[in-house]
Amino acid sequence: PLLKILAMDDSCPINRFHNPMTDLFEIKKFDHLEFTVADATTTAKIFKRGLGMAYIGESRHETGNHMYCSYVLRTNDIKYIFTAPYLTKMQPAETKTPY
Repeated sequence: PLLKILAMDDSCPINRFHNPMTDLFEIKKFDHLEFTVADATTTAKIFKRGLGMAYIGESRHETGNHMYCSYVLRTNDIKYIFTAPYLTKMQPAETKTPY
């Protein structure tokens, strides 16, 4: 098998989220996961309605962000960020956008 589960309960002294065969370091906790997608609005709606995630916030044209659109959802302690660029070619920071 590719992955061997070391322990299934918390009574075992080995952390069940740590695999010494493949992990370079032990993971304590995730704060957020960011996904770059083609359509952040639709992806966020699918995750919100389909998985019942809570809506936290957004960053888009209306909030002053003219480079990309992001939506933040939360489930338990992990935040999921779905980001999609507005432009196919990124502009240098010095240039102004036409918006």
